[in-house]
Amino acid sequence: SFLEPGSDTNGGTWAAIDSWLTLAWSRRDPVRAWSFFLGTTLAAHAEAFPKTWYGIWSGPDSYNADYHPRPGETFDLHFTPMVDFPVMNMNRHAGPLYAFLGFLGIETTEKGLRIDPRLPLTEYDIQLSHFGLRRTREEESGYYRPVCSGQWEFEVVTREGCGTFTAWVGDVLVAVEKIAANRWRFRAACEKGSSLSWRYTVSLA
Repeated sequence: SFLEPGSDTNGGTWAAIDSWLTLAWSRRDPVRAWSFFLGTTLAAHAEAFPKTWYGIWSGPDSYNADYHPRPGETFDLHFTPMVDFPVMNMNRHAGPLYAFLGFLGIETTEKGLRIDPRLPLTEYDIQLSHFGLRRTREEESGYYRPVCSGQWEFEVVTREGCGTFTAWVGDVLVAVEKIAANRWRFRAACEKGSSLSWRYTVSLA
């Protein structure tokens, strides 16, 4: 009852919750989830509220809603005066990265990884230190660089029209099993620092 409408947990928006929502939404409706994701970025906030100094290069835990008397700013309570230091909240920086992993569709399993890309883009090229995905109109590929040595099992969900699916550890081909429509599995021993990769072509007919 003491919280102003549109601020804090009484209608404010929270970076942490934005990331959880994006991650969950990407499993059901990637297109709308992607639109929502872009709207939660610092870039979007800077465009909407260019006269508010924070929320551009960094920001607070929570923003006030558009119907609050100070829209786009943050809450000011005597016991948690967020306006005193409204930047360097790690949820503003880590949250989008966490949510983005949802669009890459990376999930750990008991034996390895399941990859089910959900980025609603025609082409992309994502290169991270331990994982990467690339998509063109004709082909998709990816790589994984483990942080420890072991025997890994990978399940990759492909898009419609998947043709030849191949996987390697370094330059060595590994056996690939088709387990369902648009779903492939392969197992490989991989040393720390090595690279395991896969690629498949897409029929455009």
